[in-house]
Amino acid sequence: MKNLFPESYHKNSPANFEQVPDSHFFIKRVVNPNPTGEFSHHYHDCYELYYLYSGERYYFIQDKTYHVTGGSMVLIPPNDIHRTGNLGSFGYDRMLIHFSKDLLSDLLVVCPDINPYKNLEEEIHLISLDDRQQSFVETLLHTMEAEYQGSGLRENSHIKLTLLQLLLFLNDCKPGRQDAALTELNNTQKLMFEILGYINNHYFEELTLETVSAKYFLSTYYFSRTFKEVTGFHFVEYLNNVRMKEAKKLLLNPDLTVNEVSAAVGFHSNTHFGRVFKQIVGCSPSAYKKKELP
Repeated sequence: MKNLFPESYHKNSPANFEQVPDSHFFIKRVVNPNPTGEFSHHYHDCYELYYLYSGERYYFIQDKTYHVTGGSMVLIPPNDIHRTGNLGSFGYDRMLIHFSKDLLSDLLVVCPDINPYKNLEEEIHLISLDDRQQSFVETLLHTMEAEYQGSGLRENSHIKLTLLQLLLFLNDCKPGRQDAALTELNNTQKLMFEILGYINNHYFEELTLETVSAKYFLSTYYFSRTFKEVTGFHFVEYLNNVRMKEAKKLLLNPDLTVNEVSAAVGFHSNTHFGRVFKQIVGCSPSAYKKKELP
């Protein structure tokens, strides 16, 4: 079986984690005529936009796989586990943007009725653009890239205004569809992606290697080994990452206590929840809640 993801990969492994160069704002275009190897399966605290000028790619986001073609925009919210994959030996030309949510905060104070993050909040991951839309989007991308390279600054008013214009424009574009016939995935890989979907929808339940193996009529040994080969994560490692992503959202609710959040994401021990949260997020749940809430 082809290993889709690199060995021993997770966020807290500095040797394997694909670092974001500047999570406040970063933009870079890459033309790769002969792609080789695989990209890291990773996540980060900033938003990501990935525009494909030409070529074909697979994009793995959480438990879904998208077939991305030229003229498509991929949108990834913070903390969604994702990676790109090669489609045969096809080359590609892409633009990558990372930006933090607070980058546009000063503009949104002036325009409180608009929401540039609608697509990202609704987890619309793929937008396919027609020729007219592609031309407009590429003009905006070129403007931001030129400003970023020319000023040497990680942000300026022109970049922020152009990014805001891009996000609002994408909100009005038609979402692309998830590719339902991924011929390069064999039956075992498809089963593992189905299990990823189950974990993402049932993370709050008492999931164990044994219960999930039994649900899909697999031996625990086979399931554990195959899940790691296909995803790059151990089962518990992936489950905890999903739970911590949801925990971070719930901790932003001032009406919920840390203990209530712990139970809501499937932990029976508050101490265990706190230990896992700190390992993945980098601080305790209470510290995160205090830092993020106004």
